[in-house]
Amino acid sequence: MQIATVAVLMISACAWAEPVRLVWNTPVVAALAVTGLLCTALAFSVQAWAQRRISATRTALIFALEPVAAWLTAWLVTGESLTISAATGGVLILTGVLVAGIETRPTRPASMDIGSQSSYNKNSAASGRQNENDFV
Repeated sequence: MQIATVAVLMISACAWAEPVRLVWNTPVVAALAVTGLLCTALAFSVQAWAQRRISATRTALIFALEPVAAWLTAWLVTGESLTISAATGGVLILTGVLVAGIETRPTRPASMDIGSQSSYNKNSAASGRQNENDFV
């Protein structure tokens, strides 16, 4: 739906801005096929498949890397230069992704350190944990 909406809006905007002249030839058809099938349909399918298999946090972190990956691709393919402000933004994005991606290990509640090991095992069995290592 998103792609169809953008297509309709852009066709109307292009018609308003200048006359539309469409030439159907082999390069145009090939470009439409590649961008329509590979860059849109395949990319969205792979994205939906991957998002079902990882957490929402990791998905957000991957999306946060998009501008950095876009610049890196532009630099490798076209030799685009990097300004100080763009480099600073890239460093901030990478730092944010690294900080957000650091997982802290949960600590054992103090109440479990004060009792006997058997009370810990009872608590583990009640919560579905198999052994002490499942908690940490």
